[in-house]
Amino acid sequence: MHRGYFVYDQMANQLDRLAQSIPSFLSDNERWNVSKSFAKIQGLIVLQRQEMDALGYRDKLF
Repeated sequence: MHRGYFVYDQMANQLDRLAQSIPSFLSDNERWNVSKSFAKIQGLIVLQRQEMDALGYRDKLF
C-alpha cells in the first residue's frame, strides 16, 4: 500500500485524539468552532484518500 495512506491514517488518528481533548476552559462557541475545523480537516483527508484510490495508489508499493 502506498505510504500516503499511512500518513493520512496517522493524521486522522491525531486529529481524533485532539478532538477528544479540547480544553474545557473554552466557551461553547469556541469548542464548536474547533470541532468544526477538525471536521473540515477530516473531510479533506477523506477526499485526499478517495483521490488516491481513484488514481490507483492503493495497489502501489511506494
